[in-house]
Amino acid sequence: MYSDLNNTYSLYGWELDNEFEDFSNVCSIDKIKNPSLEKFINEYLLKERPLIIEVDPTENKLFRELTSKENLLKYFGDSLITLSSANTFSYDKSFTTLKYYIENSMNVQTLDKTADSTFYHFGDNNYQEFGDFFDCYNLPFDIVKAAEDFYRKKDDFNLIYNGDYSKIEVTREDIDVAFSFGLAGSRTGVPFHVHGPVFAEVVQGKKKWILLPPNEDPPFDPNKTSYYWFDSTYEDYNKRNDNLQECVLEPNQILYIPNEWYHLTFNIGQSVFISAFL
Repeated sequence: MYSDLNNTYSLYGWELDNEFEDFSNVCSIDKIKNPSLEKFINEYLLKERPLIIEVDPTENKLFRELTSKENLLKYFGDSLITLSSANTFSYDKSFTTLKYYIENSMNVQTLDKTADSTFYHFGDNNYQEFGDFFDCYNLPFDIVKAAEDFYRKKDDFNLIYNGDYSKIEVTREDIDVAFSFGLAGSRTGVPFHVHGPVFAEVVQGKKKWILLPPNEDPPFDPNKTSYYWFDSTYEDYNKRNDNLQECVLEPNQILYIPNEWYHLTFNIGQSVFISAFL
C-alpha cells in the first residue's frame, strides 16, 4: 500500500526544540537493549517496575518513514481526526482534518495556556482507515503477550510461563492491544494521570516522562499543563521524592508502564507517538 512513500530521512519534517535538551541528561528508569523474555518477566513484570526497551532501529523503519510530516499529509491529510483536551481527564473532544491540525495547531505551548483549553491528537483513531498503518508497527510481541497474560490471566500465569521460555513463540496475531496514535506540538503534554498497563513509543521527536508508583499522590492541578508543572513544581518535588522516575524517550525506545502508575508527559519538539494499551 505504501510503496510510493518518500523515505528520505532528511524529510521527516518535524520541528525541534533545543531549549529543553538538558532534560535528556537525566534518566532514572532502567534501559535494556532487547531484553530476554525471562529477564522482563522476572525483573519488571512480576515486580511491576517500569522499563525502557531499546529496540533495533530496523524494526520500525517503515513505520517511522510513514510518520514523516510529508507522508502523513500525503496518505492521511484529509482524514478526520479527534482532538482531546490535554488535561488529566481528557473529557472534551473536537474534530478536524489531520492536515489542518498539522498546519495550524501543532504550535509551541505557552505557559499561560491551560491544559483544559489545549487540544491535541492522541487516540480515538479510526481503525478502518488506519488499520493498514497500524499493521506496519512492530512491538516485541513476546514481551507484550507476557504482560497481557500477567494482567488478564493471573491465575494461569505460572502455568503458562513455567521457566521454559525457549518454547514460547508469539506473533502479531497472538496479541490483543488497543493502539493509540497521536502527534503534538512542542511543550504540550498531559498532566499526571493513571490507567492500565501500556507500552509507549515516540516515533518522531522526544517526550519527557515522569513516573510515580501507585501509592504516590503527586501535587498537581489536573487543568494546568505539564509545562506549568515543570516550571512551578518539578525542581522542588524531585529533590524531596526518591520514588520519582524520569527519562526522555526517543525513537527506538519503548517504555513499559505497569498498571496504575502515575505518569506525566511533556513533548520536546513536535512529536509523533504511539501506545499499545493492554
